[in-house]
Amino acid sequence: MNALPKQSVIPGDEIFKQISRAKPVVLVTGADSDTRRMLKFGLEMCNYEVAEARGFEESMIIVKKKRPCLILIDAILPFVENLRALDRMQNTVEARDIPIVLLSGFSQKNFQRDAFEHGAKGFLVKPVEWDKLEQCIDKVLQKGGNERRVFRGGQ
Repeated sequence: MNALPKQSVIPGDEIFKQISRAKPVVLVTGADSDTRRMLKFGLEMCNYEVAEARGFEESMIIVKKKRPCLILIDAILPFVENLRALDRMQNTVEARDIPIVLLSGFSQKNFQRDAFEHGAKGFLVKPVEWDKLEQCIDKVLQKGGNERRVFRGGQ
C-alpha cells in the first residue's frame, strides 16, 4: 500500500507571523536611476521593500503586481509632467487609494500647492535627509493619506 506524501501544514499562528513580518512596499518612480538607487537604499534601511519604476507605465505594472503602501515620485522638469502623472494615477482604480509623495528640488510654495491640488499627500524638498524621508512616509501612512505634509531637506 502506497502512503500518501506528507503535506506540510502551517498552523494558523505561523501563517499570521509570516504575513505580519512582510515589509510594506514603497514604489519609487523617477527617470534618474541614481536617485532611485539612493532612495531604495534609504528606504530599505527604514525596513521597507522597494520597487522601482522609470515612469508612469512601469509604475502601473508594479502597482498591479505589488500593491505598494505608498508611491514616491522623484519630480522632474517640466513640473507639469509630474502633475499629469499624479492625475493619471489618481484616476486609475489600482492606484487611486495609494498615497503619493513628491520629491522635488523646488521649494516654491506654488509647486507644493499644485502638487497637493493634484492629489499628493506629501512633498519632500531635496536634498532630503533620511530621517525626514522616514518621518514623511510614516506621517502620510499614519494619517491614511488625509493630511498634507511638506518636509524640507536640511531642516
